[in-house]
Amino acid sequence: MKKILLFFMAAAALISCQRQSHVVDDAQLFQRPDAIDNTITALEHDHDVVAVVATIPSLGGKDIAATAQEMFNEWGIGDKDTNNGVLILIVPKTPAQDGQVRIQTGLGTEQWLTDDQCREIIDNVMLPRLKSNDYDGAVVEAIRAIADKCGKSADKQAA
Repeated sequence: MKKILLFFMAAAALISCQRQSHVVDDAQLFQRPDAIDNTITALEHDHDVVAVVATIPSLGGKDIAATAQEMFNEWGIGDKDTNNGVLILIVPKTPAQDGQVRIQTGLGTEQWLTDDQCREIIDNVMLPRLKSNDYDGAVVEAIRAIADKCGKSADKQAA
């Protein structure tokens, strides 16, 4: 019964999680969402990458990869022709669950932002900040790392 209740709570969280900006903070983790939004706006302006950051309180027993893919598709992140979207999904650690992070990319970004590079950004950039509850800093630095990867890709294409 408890699993069923958790599933319905997670489903309700996903439904209520309506994207209206670059930052969807349903878990209420961010103290400076405007700083995150400004960093994402710069990424979009400088590199033509559309990013969204979302937090949800729980996965309700679902897999984070499947949840991120579902949100990414439902929200239509990125241009549908270039598939230039990126979603950063954060589920916070609580006494009842481990925290989880996922960077979901569109097909158009996978050439310069691979799964291994996403894992590297999560492990080396985000997790140290998340462990000290610096959610804002974790996301801002992750977006900067994504911009850096994008910039290196542009440099390679120009060469």
